[in-house]
Amino acid sequence: MAAAQKVALVTGAARPSGIGRGVCKAFTAAGWRVIAVDNQPDPAPSADYAHFMQADISRPEHVLALRQRLDTEGVSQLHALVNNAGISNPYMQTATPGQAFQERVRVWQSYIDTKLSGK
Repeated sequence: MAAAQKVALVTGAARPSGIGRGVCKAFTAAGWRVIAVDNQPDPAPSADYAHFMQADISRPEHVLALRQRLDTEGVSQLHALVNNAGISNPYMQTATPGQAFQERVRVWQSYIDTKLSGK
């Protein structure tokens, strides 16, 4: 009996020159089935992964929909998860102490939701 193909899910995988796409390539080259996820549409279908799913992992309803879609596509187990999703906000690089505190908190929370919570 042949062993089942291992499955990896990689977030932040839409940018063709990004780290996520490189991770997808590496898993694919090693014989894994790769599910690429990003909040942006897939710019161009690629041999770097088996499936592309659009989802914003900072939104719980998107994460639940992603899980349901994986179930529908017969993915019952993940063997690897690479949480590579991230955001870039020029505001955080240029914010001054005199700028509105509430805006700084909102931007900070969006970073936490995407990079750490994955919700």
